Amino acid sequence: MISSPSVIPILRWFGVLSTLTFILSLVCIPLLILRLPAGVFVQPGQTLSTRMADRSFFFILLFFLRNIIGGLLLLAGILMLVLPGQGLLTMVLGLAMMEFPGKRYLLKIILRLGPVQHSLNWIRKKGGQVAFDFPS
Repeated sequence: MISSPSVIPILRWFGVLSTLTFILSLVCIPLLILRLPAGVFVQPGQTLSTRMADRSFFFILLFFLRNIIGGLLLLAGILMLVLPGQGLLTMVLGLAMMEFPGKRYLLKIILRLGPVQHSLNWIRKKGGQVAFDFPS
């Protein structure tokens, strides 16, 4: 039995964090999945170097905000692998939002998993959206 006074507050914080990630993943992740276009995972997209040609303040701000939010989603997804929540789906959304070299390759590896494809399309079907196109 753990009875050390310094361990109990840490366990409470883990309990709160676990509950929050679970609730947020149940509410926010399906909303984000429904907002994505069906071809988001197969569109070639622009390279980062061509997008950086537009160096306006708004673009740079948006670039950093997307990467920060994507990084937070990726971190939350990693935590949800051991905490309750939709870990792999959250990681896919975080990776899709971020801009970094090798992003498409990493997404292809994760999206080849049948349960991930099934879960993403199940949420889309329940929301009345068409299924995602996945890379072959």
